[in-house]
Amino acid sequence: IKRALAHGIFKKKEAVEHLKKADEEFERCMKYISLGDRRNAIKSLVKASAFWTSATYKEFLEEQLIKAPKPKTYRPIEE
Repeated sequence: IKRALAHGIFKKKEAVEHLKKADEEFERCMKYISLGDRRNAIKSLVKASAFWTSATYKEFLEEQLIKAPKPKTYRPIEE
C-alpha cells in the first residue's frame, strides 16, 4: 500500500483517500498483532481490506473494466 501511495499509482482522489485509509488500518492491525490483540487486529484487517477493495475498484475497475459504479453491497465500508 505504501509503495502504491509513494509512486502515485493511484490517481483518482477518492481512490487515493481510500488507499490512505487502508494503509492506516493495516498499520493499526500490525500494532494490534504486536500487542497480541488478535480480535482488534482482525477488525482492523477487515477494514483495511474494505478500503483497499474500494480504492482498487474506483481506480481500475469502475471506468476501465466494469464500466459501472461500485454496487453499495460490494464490500461496504463502515467508518
